Amino acid sequence: MRSEFETIRELYRYNSAVRKKYLRAIWKLPPRQRYKNRGASFPSLIDIYMHVLDAYRWWFISVYGNGKAFKGVTTQVCGCTEGAPNSG
Repeated sequence: MRSEFETIRELYRYNSAVRKKYLRAIWKLPPRQRYKNRGASFPSLIDIYMHVLDAYRWWFISVYGNGKAFKGVTTQVCGCTEGAPNSG
């Protein structure tokens, strides 16, 4: 049986691979299309992608780091000050 840690590592590897695919796909678009306001949760594809990265950073700090920022990383991410992403 796979451990919880192994499961987390597998999920991280999968998410990392998918994020790279998304970034490659976004970068194939002309700049105007990358930054076009699409009226979504965040205006552009780049903004949405950056939100995803901030959400990961929030998890590393708030969950895995027990609320303590890692060296060189601020504690305010995702526009949050405390709690879940987008709660602030």
